[in-house]
Amino acid sequence: MPTDPEDARYDRVTTDDFDAVEERLRRFADTGRVDAAGERIVAEMDSASFSVGRDGEVSAGMPLHDFEAVADVLLFDHDGGAIVVRGDDFDYEFRRP
Repeated sequence: MPTDPEDARYDRVTTDDFDAVEERLRRFADTGRVDAAGERIVAEMDSASFSVGRDGEVSAGMPLHDFEAVADVLLFDHDGGAIVVRGDDFDYEFRRP
C-alpha cells in the first residue's frame, strides 16, 4: 500500500475525472472487458470486477471478497497489477487476478 500518493509507480486519478478513470481502467483491464455506458465504468477480469460511478462510488468483487465505498482518488499501479482506492479515512488495494 502506498504511503506517498506521489510515488512514481502510481498513476493518480481523481474519481471526478471520469474520462481519465475510464482510460486507466481500460489499460488496467487490458485482457478483460470494460463497459463504460451510462453512469458507471465496469471492468471485468477473469473472476473479478472493479467499477467506478460518476459519483465516486467504487465497487470491487472477487470470490469471497467484496468492497464498496465512495472514493476521492484512484492510484493505478499498472505494472504491479493493483489499484489503490483512497477516501477520506481509508485506503483499499484491489489486485488484478
